[in-house]
Amino acid sequence: MAYGAKATELETIEVTGVRNAARYGYVHEGGHSQTATKTDVAVRDVPNSVSVITRRHLDERAPQDLPSTLAYTSGISRSGYRGENSMVEASVRGVGGDLGGAGAPAYGGTELPHINGMRYYAHLEFNPYIVDHIDVLKGPASVLYGQANPGGIINIQTKKPTGSNEHEAVLTLGNQWHREAAIDIDRKATDTLDYRIVAAAKHNQWRVGENGKYQAYTFAPSVKWDNGQTRFTLSALYENVPKAGERNFLPRKGTVDAYSDGTRIAQDFFAGDPNFNGHHNRKLRLGYELEHRATDWLTLRQDLAWGRYRNHMNVLAALEGARWTRDTPWGAPGLRTRAINNGLLGNGEKDIYRESTVWDTKWREFQVDNKAIWKFDSGSLQHTLLTGLDFYYGKEDFARAEGTTQYGINSANPVYGVSILPFQTTSNRHTGIRQVGAYVHDQIKWGNLNLQIGGRYDHAKTTFRDPLAYGNTSQDISDGKFTWRVGALYHLPRGFSPYFSHSTSFVPAIGVDNDGNALKPTTAAQTELGIKYQPSENLLLTASLFNIKQRNLSTYDYNSQVQRADGSWSSGYSTTGKARIRGAEIELQGDITPAWGLSGSYTYLDQKVLEAAFDVTNNDTTVGKTHWGLPKHSASLWTDYRFQRGALRGLSIGTGVRYHGTTWGNNFNTFRVPSYTLWDMKLAYRLGESVPALRGATVQLNAHNLTNKQYVASCADDFACFYGTGRRVTASFAYRW
Repeated sequence: MAYGAKATELETIEVTGVRNAARYGYVHEGGHSQTATKTDVAVRDVPNSVSVITRRHLDERAPQDLPSTLAYTSGISRSGYRGENSMVEASVRGVGGDLGGAGAPAYGGTELPHINGMRYYAHLEFNPYIVDHIDVLKGPASVLYGQANPGGIINIQTKKPTGSNEHEAVLTLGNQWHREAAIDIDRKATDTLDYRIVAAAKHNQWRVGENGKYQAYTFAPSVKWDNGQTRFTLSALYENVPKAGERNFLPRKGTVDAYSDGTRIAQDFFAGDPNFNGHHNRKLRLGYELEHRATDWLTLRQDLAWGRYRNHMNVLAALEGARWTRDTPWGAPGLRTRAINNGLLGNGEKDIYRESTVWDTKWREFQVDNKAIWKFDSGSLQHTLLTGLDFYYGKEDFARAEGTTQYGINSANPVYGVSILPFQTTSNRHTGIRQVGAYVHDQIKWGNLNLQIGGRYDHAKTTFRDPLAYGNTSQDISDGKFTWRVGALYHLPRGFSPYFSHSTSFVPAIGVDNDGNALKPTTAAQTELGIKYQPSENLLLTASLFNIKQRNLSTYDYNSQVQRADGSWSSGYSTTGKARIRGAEIELQGDITPAWGLSGSYTYLDQKVLEAAFDVTNNDTTVGKTHWGLPKHSASLWTDYRFQRGALRGLSIGTGVRYHGTTWGNNFNTFRVPSYTLWDMKLAYRLGESVPALRGATVQLNAHNLTNKQYVASCADDFACFYGTGRRVTASFAYRW
């Protein structure tokens, strides 16, 4: 420019962008969660323990199933089976999953998982690739969610449009014939319209042959319209699993306890039969989230979800050691002895009794949650008042058939190819629930003091029909219950915040007892004391003590069933249970520096049954005992470091260790399952740091159970032990643009 020439002033152009926050940090959206209060609130302000597992966590660890996503979360006990398990089996603070005796209602257990804040009745697994983040709210949450696990709820938030224009394609290969392809398109179409398409195809095979195959095809599209005042998000989930693997039921003898010659059952032993082994399921779920900002102080929301699901399994299951197969105390031959006498089973210690069974379950559900959020001040008090009315309808149809002839198998010399004889239908159960709940919940801020108080009234009607199993018994029962919670948290200097809370829960039980009477609803109450420490926005430490008391637990004992004159059997259930769970948790989650992420936890659980029915056949009771599968001590630590400068720029290294303490192998506490420690590792490199043309491409190597430790994950009884997952190594190539 020549000296003295007039400068031209250019127009200023402002460029803004949106990032998908769950993908980049260990703390979600600056430490906020919608699950804790159904409003946007900072976790540090909530007088409860809340854990958030972000997408960055999942991308680093590459979990292969939903329970594995929670492996580094405090208060969680999960199955960890070798093979595939179609259900989400994980307990929170010792309650939920398949831990029926610790508080799940009869006939199906507590509906533990939620999807996008709405109940997920079927609790079938789906591919974790479609997950954005997971919130775990500890303790009873019935005041907000109605029928909910008193240990806490797991709220799985699926990927939805963010307008970030970030896209991803991933190809993964691994041992056990693992192959997976996935794509995630997050696109801003117009100023008001965003859409997202997430899809995945996954194959693996943990055992040679068709019986260990797993195949799943997942599709999760969503669209969001937002004009600044009204936001509408429509989402769908469809997954078809034509081959869902195999549940690896094994006896205590040969797994926990060695045979007399010192050997154990092989890790890849198939206890079923190729002629009779099939497992498949499908899920279809639709929903929307509608939010309208009516004024600066009033926001209206409506969430709706509809779903249909089906799970089918036919299997020749190993039931060696099951109580109902043994000879009776008065000398009558049991099922095992009869199989030996009929030449269907050998009489050695390695000969395993089996039963052929077909299960077919269908679920349907519809639910809507209407909310109004009022923000106002009263003097020096700042209120966020939530009022709501929700409705839930769920229906389950369950059919079971059992084979009339049972073929055994020898674990050392298995022979396959048996012919399954005709079946007898033993159950054709239809259960349902309609529930309406009205609730109010106020969050009050007064300086550094945060108060929460809420109440809810639920009315639930449950139905039960089973013309085959229980003498054509049918029940229709209505239950009503008021639940509440209060809590207080105070922010001290230097990031410390002590808190207290007390909350209650209500879970209708579906089914009948031995006398044909309706089961009573299960109730619970929890008191929690804790402290939170947040030295920075992206780092949070939570320590808590809690005590949960449960009443009217529906307990089951096969041996208490009575055969009626018409040939049908009583249910084997009774409402006699009380339990208490005391525990402590410590969890650290966040980014120590922008390059260094850390997630660590420790959990102590002390669960005891206070009241239960006496088991006449075993001359024993579960009173004073601890439920199977609950470790008293568990701990985990995961850390990941991303090199941001120097020759190693673009490289990230992660490693983690998981400790699972000793557990009881049955509810009578007659044997223990040993503790185990597992080591995980991850290496990743951004190829664009070396080759600019490959910017956006990342290669990653993950190893779970790196040392290939062989262990028993858990036992539910003498006949129901499960080997843990062996070493799984995957290599992935991801391209983001």
